[in-house]
Amino acid sequence: MTDFYENDYFINREFRNDFFIFLFGRNKEFALSLYNAMNNSSYDDPDELIFNTIDNFIYIGRHNDVSFLIENTLNVYEHQTTANANIALRMLLYVAKLYEKYAYQNKAVLYSHDVIRLPSPNFIVFYFGKEEQTDDRLIYLSDAMSIKNSNLELRVRVINVNYGHNQYILNKCPALYE
Repeated sequence: MTDFYENDYFINREFRNDFFIFLFGRNKEFALSLYNAMNNSSYDDPDELIFNTIDNFIYIGRHNDVSFLIENTLNVYEHQTTANANIALRMLLYVAKLYEKYAYQNKAVLYSHDVIRLPSPNFIVFYFGKEEQTDDRLIYLSDAMSIKNSNLELRVRVINVNYGHNQYILNKCPALYE
C-alpha cells in the first residue's frame, strides 16, 4: 500500500514551496541560518539581511521564492520538487528584475560615467523531489544557448535536500531539515 504522504493525489504540490517561502522568505532568522549553512559563515545579526523577493513577476502569480541581500551578496533561492532544465533562464529573468529594483532604490544613474556597484549574485535551488538527483550539481545558462561561444553566463547550484543527501547543510540549518 502506498504511504498516504507519498500519494500525489493527497498532496498540494505548492504546499512545500509555500512553506519554504513562509519560512525563509519572511523570517530573517531562518533565512540567515540557511545563508550561514550554505556559505559556512556565522552571521548572527538578522538585521543585516534585507529581503528583496519579487512578487508577481512578469505574469500574475510568477515570482521568485526567496531573495535577499547580505554582505553585498544577492542571494536568490528557489525550492523545487521537480527538476527544471530552464532554471538558469528563470534565474536570469529574476536577477535582471532584482538589479533593476536595486538600481532604482539606490538612485543609480544608468547613463552615468560612474560604474554602478552591484551585489554579487548567488543562485541556489533546493531540490526536494522524488526523481533521483545528485547531491550537488551546477546548471549553466550557456548550456541552453544555440551557439556555445556566448558572452553571457549564469550558474545555478542545485542542492539535493532529500533525506540522505547533504546532511551537513541540513544539520547547520534546522529549519530546512525539519
